[in-house]
Amino acid sequence: MRTQNSVVSSLRTSLTSHRAARAQRREVAMLLSDPELSPSTRQEMVAILTRDEDVRTSVAVPSQRRGGASREHADAGSFRSA
Repeated sequence: MRTQNSVVSSLRTSLTSHRAARAQRREVAMLLSDPELSPSTRQEMVAILTRDEDVRTSVAVPSQRRGGASREHADAGSFRSA
């Protein structure tokens, strides 16, 4: 029963996070579609959003690499013991 509660809680957290991200994207889209927004301000906003996305991507990639490397080492260890 505890496992099921944990899964439900995790799904609820994921759904809440997903909804917040969608709301944020809608808000940014509304800001960028404002006809009164100056081109320089629009360009600066896009640059900030692009940089933010690059930071998120660069943070995710090393952790994925570490996960793959640890699995490779674990496999190598199992071959040695065989």
